[in-house]
Amino acid sequence: MYELRLKSGGVLLFACIALISCGDPAPKFQAQRVSNPTAGLQTPFVDGLVPGGDRENSYAWCMDVLPDPADPSSEGWLYVGTGRDLILAFAMAAGVSQEQIQPVFKEDLPEATDGRARMYRWKLDGTGDFEEVFRASNLSGALEKLPKEIGFRGCMTYETPDGPALFAVTVEPLGLSPARMLKFEPGAAPDAQPKEVFRVAPWESGTRNSLRPLAVYDGRLLVATQTNELFASENPPEQPEGSDASTEGWSKIADDSDFGGLFESSGFSLWQMVEFNGWLYVILGNPDPVAEKANQGFHMFKGRLAPDAPNASAETGWEWVPIVGSGGKLPAGLGVPAFKAASLAVFKDQVYVGTLTDMLGPWVSGGLNSLTMNMRPPQIYRFDASDQWQLLVGDPDDIFLYRKSDHRAGFYTATDQQIVMPSRYQRANYSLNQYVWWMEVWDGRLFASTFDIKVFLRYLNDSSLQLLGVTQQQYRADIVEAVSLLPMVNQNPEGFDLWTTDDGLTW
Repeated sequence: MYELRLKSGGVLLFACIALISCGDPAPKFQAQRVSNPTAGLQTPFVDGLVPGGDRENSYAWCMDVLPDPADPSSEGWLYVGTGRDLILAFAMAAGVSQEQIQPVFKEDLPEATDGRARMYRWKLDGTGDFEEVFRASNLSGALEKLPKEIGFRGCMTYETPDGPALFAVTVEPLGLSPARMLKFEPGAAPDAQPKEVFRVAPWESGTRNSLRPLAVYDGRLLVATQTNELFASENPPEQPEGSDASTEGWSKIADDSDFGGLFESSGFSLWQMVEFNGWLYVILGNPDPVAEKANQGFHMFKGRLAPDAPNASAETGWEWVPIVGSGGKLPAGLGVPAFKAASLAVFKDQVYVGTLTDMLGPWVSGGLNSLTMNMRPPQIYRFDASDQWQLLVGDPDDIFLYRKSDHRAGFYTATDQQIVMPSRYQRANYSLNQYVWWMEVWDGRLFASTFDIKVFLRYLNDSSLQLLGVTQQQYRADIVEAVSLLPMVNQNPEGFDLWTTDDGLTW
């Protein structure tokens, strides 16, 4: 984890990065490592938040801030939920065996020894290290070495009538135990157990059971299940002990039928939600490898409590209006089938939409050839209170004829070498950014982070491609040559990118 400082002052928390910002029209940031600050001096490079490092903490998957009751004037505590051994799980889902993984990735992809989800916290004044405040348990019996939960896919600080608390939702990998929402109280001791305030049973044995999207709408906390049930509560209570679903104190405001049965028919689940202009806007996405049904891009609906509306649900009183896909004004994925999900942020009276390209699905279903054929750099759009859309960052098409900013999809900029190439290469977009993972607003600026798969190119050579199942020698040679030539047209450093704007147009 890094802290990103603007030389003239301010503070922002963004995904797994702390940012400092102000109104400077051309802000300049300086990054400083705050987790394992000397890790960059070691070989191999080890981080993972905790002192000494933990390579099995794949992602800082979610985070938010809780106040410190012992020191109300302080900045409080940053809570971070991680995902465990995720890249390893993705590789194995694509058919790469444990025996193949080590020769290809070597020590960069560690063996999974403890997949239990963790929650950490760090005092924002920088006076201490990250400390663990929760670790999931294992299953029992013959499965005692397997974790019940492998990560926290979302968390949010919410002001209940009893005060603020952090609510975090888990993912269970095997369909053998519930996915849960846990409530972390401010000022709790590191070994205090969080309260379980929401529990959903597996929808199908042997299939991942996950909670992800959280939002606040009309003063209530919302959570959505993988099967598109949407619940709301003003003060989520502790649930009775058990392993069955338990939603006491919650009201259901939608189910899969309100979204055209998209989960039942195509595996699309509620992905992210925001409140805007009196409506709740929701994204339904399917970035998973079960892709035989998911032959279309993401969907978007907006909903509100309107019991007198002609299409309102008799059960909940909510009406839901399709915007993208499902008969909405725009086609699924905004016309790009590869855009399987999207992130949302409200900024200066408009909603910003950053797309996510499915990488795992094509790899699992068709190998590396399918993956390379389906890569599509992400785009950023926005719409206003009248649901009028604009393309900001991206490549124009038949639906959006021009973009408002200077940046192509993936924030790609052609190199001088590309400009003098034959025309068909001049027009190509060689960005390896594949999705806008998260967007956040701070101090009058919007920040957007990307995931760049360029980091994986270092592992591609003839021998590793053979291990990964690429049997055709000429195809392997073509991949190796393409990797060697890529720096001519893509000079963006590998790893994530972080972009910021104060108007949505200049990034």
